[in-house]
Amino acid sequence: MLLFRKTKFKKVSKVVGCTLAAVLAFSSGPSTLMKFPVASASANSAAMPVSVSNSFAAEQYPFPHNVSYPHGIMPSLDRETLNRDMLSMYTKWRDLYITTEGAKPGEVRIRASDATYKNGTCSEGMGFAMLITVYMANASNSGHSDYDGLLRYYKRSLSPGYNFMGWKVDKDGNSIDPYSAPDGDLDVAISLLMAHKQWGSGGEINYLEEANKIIADIMEHLIYKPSYIVKQSQASITSVISSYEIPGWFDLFGEITGDTRWDKVTGAAYDIFDHFYNLNPQTGLVPYRWVLSPTGVPTYTGPNGPDNNSTSYGFDPSRLPWRVGQDFLWNGTSNNDLAHDLPDRNVKWFMTKINGNPATAALSYNIDGSVRNAGPSPRNMVGPMAVAAMVDSSNQASLDLMYNYLRTLEPISDWPGGYYQDAVMMMSMLVLTGNMPNLYDYAPYPNNTLPAPLPVTDTVPPTKPIGVTVTKSTYNTLDLSWSAATDDQGPVIYEITRNGKLYNVTPTLATKMEYLDPGTEYTFSVIARDKAGNKTASDEVKGTTVTDTAAPPKTTGITAQAKSLTSITLRWNRPADNDTINELSYDVLMNGTKINDNPVYFTNDYVIKNLQPATSYRFQIVAKDLTGNSSVSDVFSTSTTATDTAKPTRPSYVKATEQTNDSITLAWNASLDDNPAGTVTYDVYNSGQKVNTTPIVGTSFPITNLQPSTEYAFKVTARDAAGNSQDSYIYDTKTTEVKINERLYGPSSANFGQRLTLQYGVNSTVQSTVYTLDTVISYDPAVLQFSQASSIHPDYIIKETDTSLPGKVRIKATGVNGAIPASGDLANITWLPRRVNQSVTLSTLSHALNQRNEQIPTEGASLTIQVTFIPEDVSSKGGGNPDGVVNLYDLQFVTRHMNKSSKSSDWAAVRIADLNLNGRIDVADLAAVKSKIGH
Repeated sequence: MLLFRKTKFKKVSKVVGCTLAAVLAFSSGPSTLMKFPVASASANSAAMPVSVSNSFAAEQYPFPHNVSYPHGIMPSLDRETLNRDMLSMYTKWRDLYITTEGAKPGEVRIRASDATYKNGTCSEGMGFAMLITVYMANASNSGHSDYDGLLRYYKRSLSPGYNFMGWKVDKDGNSIDPYSAPDGDLDVAISLLMAHKQWGSGGEINYLEEANKIIADIMEHLIYKPSYIVKQSQASITSVISSYEIPGWFDLFGEITGDTRWDKVTGAAYDIFDHFYNLNPQTGLVPYRWVLSPTGVPTYTGPNGPDNNSTSYGFDPSRLPWRVGQDFLWNGTSNNDLAHDLPDRNVKWFMTKINGNPATAALSYNIDGSVRNAGPSPRNMVGPMAVAAMVDSSNQASLDLMYNYLRTLEPISDWPGGYYQDAVMMMSMLVLTGNMPNLYDYAPYPNNTLPAPLPVTDTVPPTKPIGVTVTKSTYNTLDLSWSAATDDQGPVIYEITRNGKLYNVTPTLATKMEYLDPGTEYTFSVIARDKAGNKTASDEVKGTTVTDTAAPPKTTGITAQAKSLTSITLRWNRPADNDTINELSYDVLMNGTKINDNPVYFTNDYVIKNLQPATSYRFQIVAKDLTGNSSVSDVFSTSTTATDTAKPTRPSYVKATEQTNDSITLAWNASLDDNPAGTVTYDVYNSGQKVNTTPIVGTSFPITNLQPSTEYAFKVTARDAAGNSQDSYIYDTKTTEVKINERLYGPSSANFGQRLTLQYGVNSTVQSTVYTLDTVISYDPAVLQFSQASSIHPDYIIKETDTSLPGKVRIKATGVNGAIPASGDLANITWLPRRVNQSVTLSTLSHALNQRNEQIPTEGASLTIQVTFIPEDVSSKGGGNPDGVVNLYDLQFVTRHMNKSSKSSDWAAVRIADLNLNGRIDVADLAAVKSKIGH
C-alpha cells in the first residue's frame, strides 16, 4: 500500500460505551451474535446514553436536526428555509419511490425505475432509502414504520449465507443477482447505527445487533486483505469501484466495533484518493473502476492499456465528493488531510466547467477534466459537488449557487431525473441542509419541531388534464399522452398514477409506462400539480399490454462450474426473451425430475448436494417467462468425482480471543468438507510461516514467543483428509504493549493536624521486567507537606528520595537481585496537610527500565484529596508547624517569621504560623503558641 498522505492521529473514540458489546458481538461471527445491554456515550458531555435495552416510542433525533457540523460551512439561507426545502423534497421523493409493490406484509422497498433495475430494487437503493428515512423520521410521518419495513425487505433479500443483501431484486421481490454491491450494505449498516440512536435497540428490532452483523460480514467478505480496499463483491478478485470507499463510515465502524482494522480500511481509501489526487493535479477526480496491483495500487492490466472505466468520472464516482466531504464535515482532517483537500480541489475545478450555470453539468467527464459525454446530468453531479464546497469558506459563493439551483428541483422519473439521480440529490440535500449529522456526536433533541409552513397565497388548482390517451402498447410498455393543463400562477408538473399509485412525474405532455407485465390491464390517471401543490386529476384511462404467447429460447451454455465427490455446481446462459424485462425464472431437472423447491432466478452457482461419488447425472434447465411460457433445454450430462478433489470451505471469522504482549490466541469458525467420512484439520501461518508443528484438530490455537506491540498477519489453512486445502482471509492483529500502569490511592479527604498516608503501586502487563523505577510525584506544597516514603514490599528497595524541586518528590527504586514486582502495592507515601481548606491533586510519572536498560512505557496515576482546616481544633492541638505537637520548635518557627504577611513572597510556606488567620504573623500568634507549650 501507499503511505498515508498527512494522516492525522486518530481522535478519541466518541462511542466507548458501545465498543465492548460490539466487539463481543463481532468476535462471534454472524451466527452467534447476542443482544448486549450497552450504553453508548456521546462526545457531547450532555448526551444521554442510548443502551441496547432501551426502546423509545418517539424519535430521539427527529427531523429537523438543526445542528451545526463540527467542521465546514453551510448555505447562506436560514434554517427554516433549509428545513422547508428538505421536507418538501423528501415528501415528493417518498411518494414517488417508496412502495409496497413486490414486498410482503410489513415490508416496503425503494422502486428503482431505471433500465438496470426495471422497477425492481437494488442494495444501493435500499441503503439510500434507509439513510434518508432514519434522518427524516419524526412524529408527523411514517419514518419509523417505513424504516422497519425497509429493513425487513433487506433481510429477506440477503445474499445466501451472508448478512448483506444480494445486489439486485426484481419488481416482484425475487433475488436475481445474489452477489453484493458493498456501497449499499455500507449505507445500510450506518443507517442501523443511527437507528440505534434514534429509537434504541430494546424493541422488536435490535438495530445495533443488526448493524454489527453486517459490519462483521463486510470486514470478513468484502474487504481485500492485506490492501484493505473494498471489493466490488464477495466474488471479486481485484476489481475496485471508487465510490465504495466511504471513509466517514469506516471511521465510525471502527469506533463502534473496536476493530482497528477499520482504520486500515480508512487509510486504504485515502491512499487510493491520494494516488488520483496527485495523478490529476487540476481536478483531483477519481475514476469509476480499475483493478489492483498486488500492492493495492490502482492499475489496469488489460491487453489494450487503460479501459474506459479507469479514466471515466460519471454516474458512479460522482458520489465521491459527497462521501469524502461528509468525512470532513463529521471528522475534520482527523482521518486524512484529503478529507478537505480532495473535495476542495474537485469543486474548484467543477466551477470552471459549469460557468455559473449548474444545469449545464455534463453526464460524465474524463479524470483530466475534459468532457466525456455532454448530455446533462446535473442532479447527481451538482449535489455532491455542493457538499464538496462545504469543506472550505472560500467556496461560499459556489455553495450558494449550487444549493439555490438544487432547491428548485424535485424528484421526477423522466431524465434528467430518475431513481439514481434523485437518490443522490436527496442524500446531498440531507447534508447541505444540516440534516445528516453523526448522531453519536450530539445529545438527543427529541423536542425538535417541523418548520412552519409558508403562508398560503395560491389556492386555485390547475385545469384538468384532458385527452389522456394510450398511444402505443408493447409486451412491457404503454405510452401515454395528454393535452396541457393551465394554471394562473405559472407552469404545472404532471403526476402519473398507475392503479392508484404514483409512478411517474414529468413536466412534459407524454410518458412511457415501463416494465409492465404482458397481457395485463392497467388504470392510469394524469394529475396536474402547480407550484403551490394544488392538484387536479384527469379522468382515468385504461390500457392493456400485448399478450406474450411465445416461449423463451432454450437455455444454452450449461456447464459444471464445480464438481466434488457429493456435489455438482451448475451454471448456464440466460436466454433472451421477447419482452424488454427478460424476467425469467428456472427449474432444474435432474434425471427428468424437478429438484428445486422454489423458482431459481440466478444462472450461476446452483449447487446440487448429497449426490453419490463417481455417478453420472443428467440435467435440464426449464426457462419460464412472466406469462408462464416455458422452454426445456437439451440434456447436459456430468458426473461427480471418484476421488476427493474439492477444497473444504474457507475457515471464516478468524479472530484473536486473547492477546498479551508476547502471545495471541486465534479462533475461527470450522470449515466443512464434502466428504462425509472425512475430517478437517488446520494449520496456522504467521506471515507465511507455519507455526504449529502438528495438525490442529480444533478451531483455536495459541501463538507464543511474539514481540510486544507488534502487528502480525495470520492465516488459517483448512486441509481435508485428501490433502485439499483452503486458506482463510488474512487476519491482522497486534500484541499488547509492555506497559506499567501506576496506582495511587488512599483517603479522599484529610484534616490539618493529621497524617495522610497514600499507597503507591503498579500494575504491569508483564511480570518481572522492571529493573529500575524512577517515580516523580507532583503536588501543591501550599496544601501538603511531604513527610516520607517507605517501602511496603520486600522486593521494592528505595535508593533515594529527592525533594529538591518545589512541589515534586522523586523516589528512585530498584529490586532485590534485579526485578521489581510488576504488580502490587510498593510504598507508603506520608504527607502532612497544611492549614488550608483546599483540594489538591497528586499525580505520578515514572521512568521505568528493563534489565537491558530499555525504557518501558508508563501511564501515570492521579488522586484528588480535599484538605480541611478547623481553627479550633488546630489551636488546641498544634502550633506553628504541622507536627501535631506544640513545643519549642513551634515557638522558634513563629519567631523566625514574625511580621510576615499575605503579601510576603514565601507566604504559602509560612502562613501555617498565622494561628488567628488575620493575614499576618504577629505577637498574638506568638502568645498563642507560648500558652500551649506543655499542654
